[in-house]
Amino acid sequence: MVSFDHMSRYIQADTLFPESPFFKTDLSGSIVFEIKSTLDDLDLTIRMVRDFNLKAVPNSKYANAVNHTQTALWR
Repeated sequence: MVSFDHMSRYIQADTLFPESPFFKTDLSGSIVFEIKSTLDDLDLTIRMVRDFNLKAVPNSKYANAVNHTQTALWR
C-alpha cells in the first residue's frame, strides 16, 4: 500500500475536539510518499526505491507527534 502525506500536523489536547486547536506542522513543504510493505512484496518495494532513486527513511507519525507536541516528557 502506498500513500502521500501532505501537511502532517499535530496538536496536544485534553479532548478529542478542542475548541481552539493550535496545530504544529511537521515537514513543512514536503510530501511524504509512504510505502507499507509486507514480506511478500518486499522485493518489489526495494526495486521501486532503487529504480526511482527514492530516499528510504524510517518515519513514525506517532513518534513525530509526541516529539512536536510534548515539551516536558522527562521531568
